[in-house]
Amino acid sequence: MFSLSLYYLHNMDDYRDEYKPKDSTWNQNEFVSLDSEGNIIGFISYGIHRVDRRAEGLHVVNFTLKSNPTFSKDLAQVIDDIFCKFNLRLLTYCAIVDNPACKIWDKFTEHYGGRIVGDYKKVHRLIDNRFYDKRVYQLMREDYIKHRPKIFEKQRKAVTINE
Repeated sequence: MFSLSLYYLHNMDDYRDEYKPKDSTWNQNEFVSLDSEGNIIGFISYGIHRVDRRAEGLHVVNFTLKSNPTFSKDLAQVIDDIFCKFNLRLLTYCAIVDNPACKIWDKFTEHYGGRIVGDYKKVHRLIDNRFYDKRVYQLMREDYIKHRPKIFEKQRKAVTINE
């Protein structure tokens, strides 16, 4: 297992219970990303509201703590499946503003044609007992579809360069 202290900015809470996999995919999808040797390198999940055809609460954790082409490809596949396989119309997700990954989410959102909805000030108390701001993002299916070819072209180039 990984050190909880490394991921406190991801957790958005001051408590974390032992992880238990969901027994149904009706309300949530969960995935692990594996390297070529079968080791878990990441975890991706999101909640599903089937009546509204939306996904929310996208959780993305890269356990390698560095850029990883395999994990990036798996994340791109999950995003593509949300809109193209499951035909959901909206994805919302958020990040703690002080988290260095927030800058990555800003770029990710811009790249995919989404928008930053806004920031909530001092809304989450984390394990260090401090309150942190949360940034909320939104990505619509039609915006994702407009940007999809550009995204997959970049993935092909990245795979070719890294092979």
